[in-house]
Amino acid sequence: MDKIERQMDKIERQMDKIERQMDKIERQTERAAALGHGINRVWCIMNGDHSQDHWEDTPSWQRASVLEGVKYHVENPNANVNDSHDYWMKYKLSEGWVYGEEKDAEKKTHPFLVPYNDLPPEQKIKDSLFQAACRIYMDIMTESSE
Repeated sequence: MDKIERQMDKIERQMDKIERQMDKIERQTERAAALGHGINRVWCIMNGDHSQDHWEDTPSWQRASVLEGVKYHVENPNANVNDSHDYWMKYKLSEGWVYGEEKDAEKKTHPFLVPYNDLPPEQKIKDSLFQAACRIYMDIMTESSE
């Protein structure tokens, strides 16, 4: 094997390692999203809202939104819950959602497309629970990789 072939082999091994790491990150992000969604689902049920499905049954548009929220918290670990809500709003608006009195996935309307300070207290708690779930999961993953 000449020098170029050895370098190519080394590059291929590094690429394989990077791919495995990316797969691991993707799985961890999915788990964090499932955790955050599950905690929010329980909170909703406790407050009379039975509209949230189990993670496995959650529609793809909603899963994408939750995953986006997790990624935001991973990339912005010092963001406060207000920042998180602002990011969620920007994401929803970029996906074509608008404010509406009722949440309607077909019409893409959502009653919480309002500034954080205008949210009802229960929704502020829900947002805080999601943020806490993301942070706890990230802490666990950081500790387990050390």
